[in-house]
Amino acid sequence: MRSSAFPIPCRFCRKRLILMEDSGFFKGGQGAEDMTQYMERIPESTCLIFVESEVDKRSKLYKAVKK
Repeated sequence: MRSSAFPIPCRFCRKRLILMEDSGFFKGGQGAEDMTQYMERIPESTCLIFVESEVDKRSKLYKAVKK
């Protein structure tokens, strides 16, 4: 799993961008349930970009992201 967050501290920034590549969360990998719960209460100021090579469209996380 590779994730990149831009660690530039910005007191005046309105948004936070997090890029996650091949996390395995969408295949039911470790941490998928935690990420699904986080998606239900994600702050509006946070933007997540997932770049996945394999996705199980039946997973709870996929449905939460689609919602």
